[in-house]
Amino acid sequence: MTQHIESVVTNRLNTISYHLTNFGENLSKIDQAIDLLEDLKEELDEAGNPNDLNDYVCGSLSRLKSLKKDFSNDISMIKKQLSLFVNFE
Repeated sequence: MTQHIESVVTNRLNTISYHLTNFGENLSKIDQAIDLLEDLKEELDEAGNPNDLNDYVCGSLSRLKSLKKDFSNDISMIKKQLSLFVNFE
C-alpha cells in the first residue's frame, strides 16, 4: 500500500510540475506578444500599410487569446492536483 501511495504522490507531483513548466513557458510567450505589440505601436507611428497592420493586430490578438486559454487550463490543472493532495486518501 505504501508503494501505491508513493506512486500516486509522484504522479501528482509530476503533473503539477508539468503544468508549472507550461505556465512558465506561457509567461515567456506573453513577453513575446508584448514585444509584438510594441513593434506594432512603432509601425502605427510610422503609418505603415493598413492591411499589414490589420494582420499584425489580428495575429497578436489571436496569440493573446490562446495564451489566456492556456493559462486558464494550467491554473485549473494545478488547482485540481493540489486539491487532490489536500483531500488525499
